[in-house]
Amino acid sequence: GLFSKTKFQNGCKLACVRLLALQGMYESAVEMALDMNDVALAKEHASGPDDVTEQRALWLIIAKYLVKQTPPDVQGTVELVASSGVLRIEDVLPFFPDFVVIDNFKDEICDALEDYSRQIEDLRNTMQESTKSADAIRKDIRDLRGRACYVSSNQRCDSCNLSLLSRQLYVFPCSHAFHADCLRDIVLPTLPDHIRTQVVANWGRRSGVGSAAEVEDSIASSCPLCGDIMIDSIDQPLGTQAEARAWKLPDRTI
Repeated sequence: GLFSKTKFQNGCKLACVRLLALQGMYESAVEMALDMNDVALAKEHASGPDDVTEQRALWLIIAKYLVKQTPPDVQGTVELVASSGVLRIEDVLPFFPDFVVIDNFKDEICDALEDYSRQIEDLRNTMQESTKSADAIRKDIRDLRGRACYVSSNQRCDSCNLSLLSRQLYVFPCSHAFHADCLRDIVLPTLPDHIRTQVVANWGRRSGVGSAAEVEDSIASSCPLCGDIMIDSIDQPLGTQAEARAWKLPDRTI
């Protein structure tokens, strides 16, 4: 601060602008450059900050400076908008007095209006797609409310082959059905350790709403015979290592 003040008092304004920019004081650097009537130097440091919002504020300072000239530097302001990369023509229009002829930046205004028109069209298309997705979800919900699975009196568990109605059961939309404990025994080995521990801990307390929901989310999320579990197990061996050793034939010497 003291060094900058000393340099400024000695007339070394250019060096002071550079020093302010190096210190990250870009707003002070831009304002000092404009005090020197050096718009090019101000533009150079307006893009210094990494934050786009801060850059935009610095470019607006330069735009205000150009508009306040007598007469207002319309062409310079239009060129400033084009070179900034962060300003649009509508950002600087409020700075101009009412008597400025619009023909000076008619093309830029037309481009801005066309851009807004494209944005509105994109938003309209997005809204239409969202509406279609919402309608599809509502239809799926209605279909789910009317969907039911029927279990016959002689249907058997697809795991143990005993009567399905003998104890608590799960029926999947694919029509595969399992006793709750049979489904648990099939799914448990496929679960991560921490989820397997939670299922085992909550299995005896499934009367609680929270515990029941956690258990069902873990073991009944998909059918073990035709769902994700079966797909994920396609690269697993069909038997255990103990079974493989039991099937190994003894070596025979001929």
